[in-house]
Amino acid sequence: MTELGVVRRDRGAMPAPVILGLVALCFYEVLSSGASLLAGRFASVVVSAPIAALILVGVLRGHALAFRWGVIMPFVALLAVATSGDDTVIAMSCGVLLLAIPVSFSMPSSRRFFGLECPRCHATHAKPRDLFFNKRQCRACDTTWLE
Repeated sequence: MTELGVVRRDRGAMPAPVILGLVALCFYEVLSSGASLLAGRFASVVVSAPIAALILVGVLRGHALAFRWGVIMPFVALLAVATSGDDTVIAMSCGVLLLAIPVSFSMPSSRRFFGLECPRCHATHAKPRDLFFNKRQCRACDTTWLE
């Protein structure tokens, strides 16, 4: 295993798949919060809105932890939408929006934007080596780096 230390990257412009995931996340949160407010479930908005805001800020900054949450949380929310019993168009459109987020974030350009590209072999499948995803390890060549 090779240890590279701190690696600085030029993130560049936000790629189209990340923009698509960001727009889907925003639309989902607006639809979900609106439906919850109309149904009188204020507590769910109080819980979900700050979490969505944190993910949104992380995505805008290109942090790898936001990538991880942007991939995992839609599946948790999709499970919640599926088990809620709502047969409305809003619930179904939320499901489609939720699937767009992990699909768009899994593109190679998105992974590069989030700093998941190995600086040594340029593979885009890094795994976290610490809790906040600041230290990463390449799955292909086992190189470890800190960002």
